[in-house]
Parts: sequence; structure tokens; C-alpha cells
Amino acid sequence: MRHFNNAFRIIVLVLAFAGISHTALPHQLGVSLIPSGEISSTPRVKLLVIGISKYRDIPSLMYADKDACLFYNYMISPKGGNVSPENARLLLNEQASASNILNALDSLLETAGENETLFVYFNGHSAMDTVSLMHPGFLLCYDCPKSGYMAGGTVQCGIVQQYLETIASKNGNHVFFIADAVCSVPSSAGEKATCNVLQDKWKGVTKILSSSPGESAWEGKQYNNGGGVFTYYLLKGLCGLADINTDGNVSVSELNIYLISNVPKETRYMQNPVVIGEVTHYISKADTSLQKSLFDKCK
Repeated sequence: MRHFNNAFRIIVLVLAFAGISHTALPHQLGVSLIPSGEISSTPRVKLLVIGISKYRDIPSLMYADKDACLFYNYMISPKGGNVSPENARLLLNEQASASNILNALDSLLETAGENETLFVYFNGHSAMDTVSLMHPGFLLCYDCPKSGYMAGGTVQCGIVQQYLETIASKNGNHVFFIADAVCSVPSSAGEKATCNVLQDKWKGVTKILSSSPGESAWEGKQYNNGGGVFTYYLLKGLCGLADINTDGNVSVSELNIYLISNVPKETRYMQNPVVIGEVTHYISKADTSLQKSLFDKCK
């Protein structure tokens, strides 16, 4: 199990932006990215993936960057999300600074076309400000300070909400926001305020959250040779194990049933995923053959 003092870990949707220079490369994480030449174009889906294991000034996580790469691989796979590489961007570790994440959100807003689907995935720490009366929640970026979250190195959850709601309403777009969230704030009032930032309904945004308020996100070597339990079952579900009615598609509702049937049981009911928003949308095509090849790339 992992948690961060007065912080909660969150994994958000799939907006993957910018190249990787002084950060850990996917192959160094035990993950091989699928060559872009194998990918056919799906222009109406856009993706941003953010994964931060190594922080500059605060404690690191173990597998956030690896899980992000795994999710990215699934989304750009022809049998998975089939997202064109031109529409998919990945930010890992040092590249996931506050300015880079905000620039990525700006780019999504500026380039959003009609009837597009957007996935955003964030895996890293988040926390709340316990000093101000509003208790704003923050995504903690690579350059986050040890305290004083208003000073920079963070992105307020409310700002993320504004971006995604605007994109969702701009041209009839739909947004999936996937987050592995751990809320571990000592005071009950602060804990409730923090978690409500993510638990509240965002207009036009379907949120898939890894845990309920006050819970920790579990990870370990048993999950794909090192990973988080939520992303492990999330991807198994997207690959087709969540296709309850065997129609060849996975709906958000089916994925929700699959997650709450597996993650709580795996964690002795100490981690309970939550889905908020429209659940009738299809989120993936069922292809269980992808599961083995996808996970094999991470061994």
C-alpha cells in the first residue's frame, strides 16, 4: 500500500504531451513503446498520459511512470485505443512539470475539434491546501515544493475541471478522466473537502477514480511485475474481461462492474474504485488477445 503524508495519489486521464529528454525512458521502466509505424490513424480521439514516480523535492512513488507507459501503450495500440501518435502525448517524471501540464491542457483546448473523444490519465501525488478556507485540491507536478502549493509546481484540480468541462462543451466532445486517487489528509473536514474536488460531477466528463475518500492506492510486484492494482485491472477490463454481455464492446458501466468486483477483493476491501458521470458510453473494443502482449512488454 502507498500513501503520501497529507496527500493523495492520483492517476488522471490520458493526455500525453511532449517528448522525453532528461526523464526516465519507457524501456528503462521495463516498458517497450509500440513503434508508431504500427499505428493506424484514429483522428477523433486525443490522449494525454502523465506519470510521475520521481519528484524533485517530495517523496517518490514506485510505479506511477510504468503504469502511465502501460496505459499509453494500450491507447496507441491498433487493437486497443488505436489513437494516432500525432494525437497522443506522454509526460513522465521531469517532463511532467506544472508548466508542461498546463501547456498540454492549453493545446487540447485550442485544438479540440468537433465530436472528439479525449482521454486524460494522471498518475502521481496530489494534495490539498489546509490553510485557506477553500481547501483547494492540487495535482502535484514534478516541481512541486514540500509545502506552499499555491506558490507553483502544482495544478489546481479546479483548473483541470475548468479545462475539461470547457473542452467537453466546446464542440460536443466527450472527456474521460481516469484517476488513481488516494486521500490521506488527517482532519476529517480536510479529507472530505479534498476528495469532493474529484468526487463531484463535472459536466460532460466521465471520471474513473481508483478509490473512495480516505483510501490508499495499492501497488506491488504481483501486479504485472510491478504496478498499481487499479491500472492493472483497468487495462484487463479495457482489453475485454469487462465485456459482460459479450457484444464485443466494453461500456463504462461494464468497466465499473469489473473494477468494483476485483479491486476491493484484491485489497481486502480497503480500495474501492468510483465511476462518476455518463456510464452508457462505450470505452473500448474487447480484444483479450491484446492483454498478454501488452503485459508481456512490461516484464
